[in-house]
Amino acid sequence: MKHFPGISCLLLLTLLSGCAPAVIVTSATVAARTATDPRSTGRQIDDGTLALRVSRAISKAGLPPQARVISTVYQGNVLLTGEVPDDAVRQAATKAVLSVSGVSHTWNEIRTGTAISTGQKISDAWLASDIRTKLLLSSDTRLSDIKVITENSEVFLMGLVTPEEGRRVADRVSRVSGVRHVTTAWTLKQ
Repeated sequence: MKHFPGISCLLLLTLLSGCAPAVIVTSATVAARTATDPRSTGRQIDDGTLALRVSRAISKAGLPPQARVISTVYQGNVLLTGEVPDDAVRQAATKAVLSVSGVSHTWNEIRTGTAISTGQKISDAWLASDIRTKLLLSSDTRLSDIKVITENSEVFLMGLVTPEEGRRVADRVSRVSGVRHVTTAWTLKQ
């Protein structure tokens, strides 16, 4: 039997440091998300890999430091959000994403202007949480099918839905207090 002293020591340190519960909970969360996601495990891995490549391309694009560009990947589609100083920077971000192989479609929803404040980011996180809760409580929506991205009180929805599901979810989200605008970037079920 082979012994792996390095791995054994690492495991022992993890257990002794009290991190074992965090590792177990994180592993269970990842397993649950993978199991409930409508995408195949392979597609989820492909999207994760694509997200890393897109982020790397954006960081190498030479955007100015005041540019704040966030990319979200679902089913090979890329949604760009954030704020940049001008339209030339916005287009440079799109060009960087389009240079990445494997990108099926790009939605550029980057806004020109100054970056949002920390207070607005906190408000957006709260709004996204409120939206997810309302979708979770609705009997006709599977939250695992939908990604909710909020940016400056605008809501961007991605997911694998039928046209009817997409309309229903967008309508429900548009009625949540604090939502200024809803943009959908659905992948439609065949």
